[in-house]
Amino acid sequence: IPDTVTSIENQAFTNNTLTNGLVLGNGIQTIGDNAFNNANTEVYIPASVTSIGKTAFHSAKAFTVQEDNPN
Repeated sequence: IPDTVTSIENQAFTNNTLTNGLVLGNGIQTIGDNAFNNANTEVYIPASVTSIGKTAFHSAKAFTVQEDNPN
């Protein structure tokens, strides 16, 4: 996802399978409700994220939060 994108909408990747994983750009600030619910992919969350919606990663395969993320 490019750095120009600032939010991932509700249910954007629900039940999605991305075999190579997904790297969210450094512009992402908000991840909506159920955005990656039951997604079968790995997601890298940058430090720019300040808000994560309800059950955003429920039953998701895996996610990684940038190590220096203060949020």
